[in-house]
Amino acid sequence: CNCPPVPRGPKSAFWTAADDPPAMDFFRAAQEAMQVAADQAQQRLDTASAGKRMVEEGGPDVALKLETKARCRKTVAADAKASASLDDVVRAYDEAAADVARVLATNSCTPEERYDFEQLQGMYEERREAYRAAANAVGALAPPAPFVSAEEDDAIKYIWAQNRVRTAQQGASQFAAEAGAAAGNVAAGARGGMQG
Repeated sequence: CNCPPVPRGPKSAFWTAADDPPAMDFFRAAQEAMQVAADQAQQRLDTASAGKRMVEEGGPDVALKLETKARCRKTVAADAKASASLDDVVRAYDEAAADVARVLATNSCTPEERYDFEQLQGMYEERREAYRAAANAVGALAPPAPFVSAEEDDAIKYIWAQNRVRTAQQGASQFAAEAGAAAGNVAAGARGGMQG
């Protein structure tokens, strides 16, 4: 039949996603995604709780171990950054020495400039080789960072947060003591002025 399709009226107030299969798929997918997110959040909370418990139950020795792992990890990261920086300096000196050689191949320099560039070229090449040797030396000895579990990582963050709070509290206490002493000095000065 070549009959025109029957127009559908507006959905009733009682329409549900079950009446529309594509909408049902969308809602099911959204519900599954929300469940995955909720499971991940719960897992993260459990891990964070385990880290806090590790610090609280382990005492100062465990805190020292965790702080040491954190310091080692930070040191190894700084090492990697410094090693990469040495390679960058080697490349920079390569480029600078090549530029100086190109300038010296022209007639654009005064005798004084030519002398300066010749001196710089030797210094740049010497310095480049020193950096290259340093880069090779530290590149060959890259140490690993200690293993840090997810629970330990959270425990380290917990210790860090505790230290920040402790530092803030000490600063506030010191400020209060200094303010109290200053107020006492002002009061004593005022009393002394009234007596004189």
